[in-house]
Parts: sequence; structure tokens; C-alpha cells
Amino acid sequence: MFVQSRHVAAVDPAAPPALTRGPYLQLSTPSSVSIVWRTVGETQPVVRYGLDPARLDQTLADGSILVRRAPKDGEVPNDLSLHSAPAGTVQYDATLTGLETGTTYYYAIGNGATTLAGGDADHFFRTHPEPGKAKPVRVWIVGDSGTGDDRQAAVYQAMRDYVTKQTHPLDLYLHVGDMAYPSGTDDEFQRTFFDIYQPTLRNTVCWASMGNH
Repeated sequence: MFVQSRHVAAVDPAAPPALTRGPYLQLSTPSSVSIVWRTVGETQPVVRYGLDPARLDQTLADGSILVRRAPKDGEVPNDLSLHSAPAGTVQYDATLTGLETGTTYYYAIGNGATTLAGGDADHFFRTHPEPGKAKPVRVWIVGDSGTGDDRQAAVYQAMRDYVTKQTHPLDLYLHVGDMAYPSGTDDEFQRTFFDIYQPTLRNTVCWASMGNH
């Protein structure tokens, strides 16, 4: 089921494209990961990545990045449309492949030569370990995560404080259902999920279970 209601936001054609969501990680494997982000307005999307945040020497650029857009007023949505996203929203899905197994990479996203986010110690991803190789894993499991209030923020901060005290960082975030209340619209996901968990989502994949936990 797709929700068709959309928020209409005024877009200044003279203003530079603004980052409105992410970056966040998706679908990591031993040799690949996807990085997703959104802007208001078109960009020339690029991901720069490498083993050192000060030396991002590998690049994935425009033609290799999937671009999806919110449909314009009166436009018939298609399979690549962003349903219920604000007008003018553009989403970028960049899949990096050929990565080393069990390795930490740092990254930045940009609009051409302009960096929109990253290039620091907080924007990174870790590829999965070699299949069949035993390794301790730290997982944060959450369900019914909240409506964006102080209680949700307190639970999240408690997890971050705990992980900071440990020598083993968070490996994955498992969400078992009810991620955005009450209807799961794009705006509700932005306010009660992406805005709150962004410090984790930019370096840890959130795996969402199918169904209602």
C-alpha cells in the first residue's frame, strides 16, 4: 500500500540543494554496502570513500548512483517515485561493491566537488566478516520505538552511553516493527526515526523485520 498524501515545500531555485535525510547505510554484505541520502533539489551525486577519513581515494559518481524523485503535481508515480515525500525531494542510492571483507571504510557524500556530509571519523561503515568465521556481535534490538518524545530520546541516549563505555561498538540495529506512528508516512519516518537516530544510521545498518513484530 502506498500513501499518496504529500507535503508541498517551497523550493528556491536559486538556493543550493540542501541535505534533508541521511546519509544512512543499507544492505551491507562482506563486500558491499549501500549509502542513501536525500536532498531538496537536484545534485551531481558522488560518494568518496577510503580507509582513512583524511584520504578518501575511491569514488562512485553520478551515473552509477540510483536516483529517485518525488513526483511533481499532476505527474503519475512510477516504480522509482518517492511516495509521500515532500515536493522537490531527490533520493540517491549508492551501492559500493568490491570491498574488503571485515574492513572499516570512511566516506563522504557530495554534490560534485562540494561535500554535503562525511569525511570525518563519524561517517564510516564496516563490511561483514568472512562467512563462517565466528565473531562477537553487538546488536541493538528495538520495537515500537516511539513518537519522537523525550522517552524515545532517553532510550536512544542510554544505548549510546552504554556503547561508548564498551570496547565493542554497535554492529547492527534490528528494528522489529512499528517504526513510525501513527500511519508510517514519509514525514512521520523523518521526525520519529531518521531525525532521531541519524548519529547511528550514518555508520550502522538498521535491519527492519517484515510484518508486525
